[in-house]
Amino acid sequence: MIHVTSMTEEQLDHASQLIAEAFLAEDGIFPALGLPEERIAKYLKALLRFTVKCGELYMVSEQGEGYIAYADSRYEKAPFIATARMMWEAIDALGWDGFMKYSSMLSQAGPSQEQAFRTRFQPFIAVSMLVIPLPYQHQGYMRQMLEEVFAKADAEGLPVLLETDSEHKMERYRHLGLEIASVREAGKGRDYYNMIRYPKHRV
Repeated sequence: MIHVTSMTEEQLDHASQLIAEAFLAEDGIFPALGLPEERIAKYLKALLRFTVKCGELYMVSEQGEGYIAYADSRYEKAPFIATARMMWEAIDALGWDGFMKYSSMLSQAGPSQEQAFRTRFQPFIAVSMLVIPLPYQHQGYMRQMLEEVFAKADAEGLPVLLETDSEHKMERYRHLGLEIASVREAGKGRDYYNMIRYPKHRV
């Protein structure tokens, strides 16, 4: 994988469009919002920009076969300006009603798995985004990216946390080595699957 340290506006537009198409093809919260694809893509552009600023975004290669954002909880850094910009762009992208609907569904699901670990002061590696654009699916890229994260987690003796709102993806993640820790109801018939992969060796 390559670490993405910068993206042009054109690259952000292209990547966010591909990611929106992939998310909307799944059974998750984004389709439940009922918003046009261009609004979802605009929101994902803001999210991509934020992960780049935080140093968390990686790609399979320059071809963009897959994108993953992850961070070690011990070294996370979210610049205030980047966070504020992401929030503003999210509201602008989804519209106030769409943003509130999205926020309400997340709130209804209750505290995340990450929050529970932070409360217990337990370090972890969190995967905040993992997506394979439609033209590159079923070619092993998801496994490739996750295995690199797993290797880093094993070296540090840390669990890997991942959440998904797609039952289809949940099954794929189980096949790739994660297990369900818990399930949170998000309303509208949607669930959040809290998944975890424990390190092979604790250090």
